[in-house]
Amino acid sequence: GMAAEGNTYTGFLYAGLMIDKQGNPKVIEFNCRFGDPETQPIMLRMKSDLVELCLAACEGTLDEKTSEWDERASLGVVMAAGGYPGDYRTGDVIHGLPLEEVAGG
Repeated sequence: GMAAEGNTYTGFLYAGLMIDKQGNPKVIEFNCRFGDPETQPIMLRMKSDLVELCLAACEGTLDEKTSEWDERASLGVVMAAGGYPGDYRTGDVIHGLPLEEVAGG
């Protein structure tokens, strides 16, 4: 791996995980970026300056920083087609949303 080859990694590491029907976690993907949409509720809780933390990581001084978080819970809700992430239908009409909340409404 990178460490064995003497290469350091500085950046984000996002692990996409799912829990199977038996309750076992399964790795779906690893990305060197924030996950979407998971990052949205996480960032709502962050009190620290993200740019400051990123700069400290690049400069090798992240261990000198402390990240601060809002203690309240944050939740992201995603509407996905039935069957997702496996085989799923596309093009279904979504009913029941107030017209003023629909893009272009």
